[in-house]
Amino acid sequence: MSVQTKKKFPVELASIAGLMSVFVFIEIKFGVFAALAASMSEALPVAHEHGLTVTAALWIGLAVYSARRRYDLSREIRARQSLEIDVELARIIDEPTGLPNKLGFDSVVTEAVHKHGRDNLSIAGFEIANFEALKTSYGGKLCSGVEFCNKLSALVADRLVEVAGMLDFIARGEGATFYVALLGEDVDRRRARFEAFHVAFEALCADTTTIDNIPIRMMPASALVSPDMVPEENPYMVDNCLRRLHFALRRARNLPGHLAHFSEEMEEQLRHRAFVEANLEAGICNGEIVPYFQPFIDLKQNKIVGFEVLARWRHPTAGLLMPALFIPIAEDMGLLGTATLSILDNACRTARDWIGDMRLAINISPTDLCDTTLMRRFVNLLDQNSIPPGNIEIEITENAFIEEATAISAALMELKNAGIKISIDDFGTGYSSLHHLRILPFDKIKIDQSFIKDMLTNSESRSIVEAIIALAASLGLPTTAEGIESDEYREALYDLGCTIGQGYLFAKPIPPEDVAEFLANFEAAAAEVSAAA
Repeated sequence: MSVQTKKKFPVELASIAGLMSVFVFIEIKFGVFAALAASMSEALPVAHEHGLTVTAALWIGLAVYSARRRYDLSREIRARQSLEIDVELARIIDEPTGLPNKLGFDSVVTEAVHKHGRDNLSIAGFEIANFEALKTSYGGKLCSGVEFCNKLSALVADRLVEVAGMLDFIARGEGATFYVALLGEDVDRRRARFEAFHVAFEALCADTTTIDNIPIRMMPASALVSPDMVPEENPYMVDNCLRRLHFALRRARNLPGHLAHFSEEMEEQLRHRAFVEANLEAGICNGEIVPYFQPFIDLKQNKIVGFEVLARWRHPTAGLLMPALFIPIAEDMGLLGTATLSILDNACRTARDWIGDMRLAINISPTDLCDTTLMRRFVNLLDQNSIPPGNIEIEITENAFIEEATAISAALMELKNAGIKISIDDFGTGYSSLHHLRILPFDKIKIDQSFIKDMLTNSESRSIVEAIIALAASLGLPTTAEGIESDEYREALYDLGCTIGQGYLFAKPIPPEDVAEFLANFEAAAAEVSAAA
C-alpha cells in the first residue's frame, strides 16, 4: 500500500462511518427503511420476522456503495490531476530537445526577476541565422521541414547544455533560436558565461554538421540583453526583453564575430521600428507613401530618358522619412507589396501627362515578384492609368537569385511577355551568374555606385566598372551608372562606353509635384547649350 493510500484510507473510513450515522438517524427519526422493508416483505413471497434485517442490509449496502463510489471518485481525481500535470508539462516543454519552450522560459524568468531583481539577470540568445535557407534547401530532401528543424535544433541544444552551469537556464524559442537566462549578482561573470556559450556555439557552426548523411553549414548569431533595459513599470517584461534580444540577433548576423550586445543605440532603433509598425499601414492607406523621381540621363545626348521611382514617407508629424527607415520593416510586416502598388499607382498618375517615351523604373522585392496575384494587379494598374507596359522597367537585385531562382526567373519571363522591361540592379555586389544574364530577358545592367565612387582613385574599382560595361556591350545591353556626382565621373564613364547616368550631378530625387517643372527647365537648359554649340 502506498503512502498516499495509507493517508487517505482513514479519511474514507470516516466517510463510511459518517454515512452510516446519517442512515441510522434517518431510520430512527422517520422509519423510512423499515417501511420500505415492510413493503418489500408484503411483495416478496419469502416472509420476514422483522423488517430490520432488510433495513440493515439496505443501509449497509448503500454505505458500501457510497464508500466504493468515493474511492472511485478519489482515484479519478488523482488520475485527472496526473493528466493535468502531464498536459502542463507538455505546454512548457519542447519535445524534440527536451528543453523548456518559450512559455516555460517566460515563467522561470518572471519568477527569477520577482525573487532576485532585474539587476541579477541577463538573457542571451543564440540562433541559426541561415535556418530558413537551410530548411528550404535541405528540408524537402532529407525529411519534412518540421523534422529537419527539430533535428537541427536538437544538435544545437545538446551543445548548449554541455556548456551550461548551475545558474544557467536554457530554453528553445521558435525555429532554431535558443534563450539562456544567466543568473548571478556578478555582471562580469554573466558576460563570461555568455562568451563561453558563444564560443561553443560558434565552434558548432564552424564545423560541417551532418544530418542524415548530408553535410550542412550553419551561420551563427549571438546576442545579450539585460532586463534593466526595459522600463521597470512595464508589465510585459519578458516579452519586451525577447523583442530586444531578437532585434540584437538580427544585427549580429551582419557584425564581425556574429555577436551583439543590446545597446542604447539599438533601443532608439527599436523605438523607431515600433513607431513604423504602429503607423505604416495607416500611412499607406492615407497616401503618405509617395514617389520621388530621379532622372536617367543619356550620357551621349544629354537627354532625360527616364526616372527611377523612389519611395518616401511624408508623415504628418515625423516629416519626410527615407526608404531605408521603413521599407525593410514593411517587408517584415508583409506590407511591402501593398506599398509598392500604392507608389506605382501614384507615380503613373503623376507621369501620364509628361512620360512620352521615357521609362519609369521601380524596384521590386523577390517576395513580391513571386506573388502572381500582386504582379497581376501591378500590370492592371498600368492599364488603368493608360501607361504602356513598355514605359515601365522593373529593377531586381542580383541577390534575388540566391533563393527561389526558378520562381523568379518564371515571374520575370511573364512580365517580359507583358511588355515590361527588366533591369538587373546593383550589378557586381552580390550573387553574380553569367548563366542568368544569358538566359533571362534583361534589358539593362545597373552598376552599383560603390564601384563608381572609387573608380577615379582605385584601379580595381575602375577595372570592375570597365569589365561590367564591356560585358553588357557584348550582350547588347545598355548600362546605367549610379552615383555620378561630378563631370569628372561623367566623362570617365562616357569614355568607358557607359550609356546612361544617374546621380546628384543631374538631380536629387524630385517630389512628384515638381517633376514637370524640372523637365521644362532641363529641356530649356539643354536647348541653350545646343544653340551655343
